[in-house]
Amino acid sequence: MARKKRATKTSRKKTTRRTTAMKEAKSKPQAGQRPCKTSQARLNQILKSDGAAYFHKGLPHDVDGNVDALAFTDFVSALRDLDATGSPADLSAIGKPDGHRNWVNPLAGWAVDTELSDPCFHIIPDPPALDSPEAAAEMVELYWMSLVRDVPFDSWDWDANIAAAAKELSKLPLFINRQKDVNQPPSVHPFVDRALNPKSVFRGGELFASDPNREAVGPYISQFLAQEIPYGTLRIPQRVIWARGNTDYMTEQEEWLAVQNGDSRDAEQNLVGLRECEAHLRRHISSMRDLATYVHFDQLYEAYLNAALIMVQGGYELDEGN
Repeated sequence: MARKKRATKTSRKKTTRRTTAMKEAKSKPQAGQRPCKTSQARLNQILKSDGAAYFHKGLPHDVDGNVDALAFTDFVSALRDLDATGSPADLSAIGKPDGHRNWVNPLAGWAVDTELSDPCFHIIPDPPALDSPEAAAEMVELYWMSLVRDVPFDSWDWDANIAAAAKELSKLPLFINRQKDVNQPPSVHPFVDRALNPKSVFRGGELFASDPNREAVGPYISQFLAQEIPYGTLRIPQRVIWARGNTDYMTEQEEWLAVQNGDSRDAEQNLVGLRECEAHLRRHISSMRDLATYVHFDQLYEAYLNAALIMVQGGYELDEGN
């Protein structure tokens, strides 16, 4: 009888928490009242542009890769209607031709969270303008990341290309100025450069660390991507399926344009370890191409869940960093 009472008491607590969460969700401002309504002005501003500086992958383009003006206007207008109403029915205005890739999470910004704050209450500063020094610096960084994506992490300390990347990127405005308001876009507070080396190149997160130099401590790969994952009674080694190196894609105009227009491609091409007969070929993440492949296929919460499991079951003490 005591067990039944405890079980009943526990389930009542769970029911109460669930009911309270739902009441709080209902008491929150609804779609038409949320802070994301302020993005109407932003969307109207985008509508007046030619679309070159904004997201347009998956829409029709001309042979030179310029987005079709009418398709872009219809796309942004549909998003503006969706922003105003929050109704999934307005997604029907964003059409996709047969055989083309679907949009990913077009409703995510209007989601309601019964546990924490809604996405609409979080603001992301405007990205660098397309013709700004910051945007140019980011493009240089991306090209360097592409060039060295097959260099193993354990070779970075002496690899000539990694050293060349660190030297050039040290001269470019890639970092938020921590002495200013970090929530302002670079048009208000320009980004700054920082001396880089093979141990600090291509690293992020310095904005949130009390000591930005901590980003240069330890190997490039996080221990959360290397340690065994304790999942109940399971112990899961993080040996991954990986993509073959020294392979380039979209190097021809026709192929690039097809992908830009939203054509589907075989996401599993050139993967190693995908089949069970290749299980022995799976390995730990060891290059930037491996990282890109991981992000290409992971579940949205996967890395965070794994990290939490490793920390909780690994007996790590809580501190400001976790």
